[in-house]
Order: sequence, then C-alpha cells, then structure tokens
Amino acid sequence: MAIETLRLSSHSRRAVQLACQEADAAGARGVASEHLLLGVLRSGGSTGSALEAIGVSADAVRKCLTDATDATATAGEEDVAGRAVLAQAAEIANARSARYVDPEHIALATLDGEDGGAARAVTAIGVTPASVRERLGCSEAAEGIRTLDLLHGKQYM
Repeated sequence: MAIETLRLSSHSRRAVQLACQEADAAGARGVASEHLLLGVLRSGGSTGSALEAIGVSADAVRKCLTDATDATATAGEEDVAGRAVLAQAAEIANARSARYVDPEHIALATLDGEDGGAARAVTAIGVTPASVRERLGCSEAAEGIRTLDLLHGKQYM
C-alpha cells in the first residue's frame, strides 16, 4: 500500500510529520518504528496521553534510543520499516472498521514493526507491549492476538 493512498486522520498526518523530524534529528537514514512512536507521542492527543500515563513518554523513548543506537541499518531499510508500520496501521484501522488511520493504530503497529525499535524502547522503559495494547483499547491480551489474526486472514464467528 502506498503511503500516499493511506487514509490518515489529520492527527496521524501530524504524527508522521513529527516522526520525520525525529528521524532527521537522530541522523537516521529513514523513518523507523521508533520514530513513528515518537511522532505519536509528540503529537499529543488521547493516544499520547494514554501512553504517557503508563510511562511511555517521548523523552523516555529518546533516552532508550540514545542508549541503544543501532547503526547497522542500510540506507532505505528504515524507510521500508516505517512504511511497513504505516501499512500495518491501515490494516488495524480496517480490522476495527475505522474510517481513517488514527494515532492509536500507528502506535499499535509500531509495537509489531519488523525493525523492533519501538518495542525495544518500550520494553527498555519497563513497559510491556501487552500493557500498551491494553491501554490503547485492547481490553485483554487476546484482543491483540485477535486483531493480528484478522490481519492475517483468520476469521472469528
């Protein structure tokens, strides 16, 4: 799915813009899952507030990234990872019958990003990805699994 065809809410577009700024400031070769998570956190709104309430703040994520800088990604790999996260966010929005991709969809998708940057940062802060999913509306751990199953074609009756 091309980024241009994603139906991002205005708040999500702002989060992506902020993610690009974060990637630039970090000297990254592209936007990765951790930058998208930072963009969501910096964009404010209910998703950022919900994450901050459990200890996931932009400052805490940045500190974890600074402590664990990985310069092994080649040019373009991070951009591919960022695009994959946004595509997964669109799938989550679709599975939830949402009209637009909202910041919560992006935040949830960052946790499963193939690059693992956002999940590593959240875990390094001392917060489990499961608790983030729960805080963002997955009322039980099974809901996260159910959403992923829906994304991969499994149907529930």
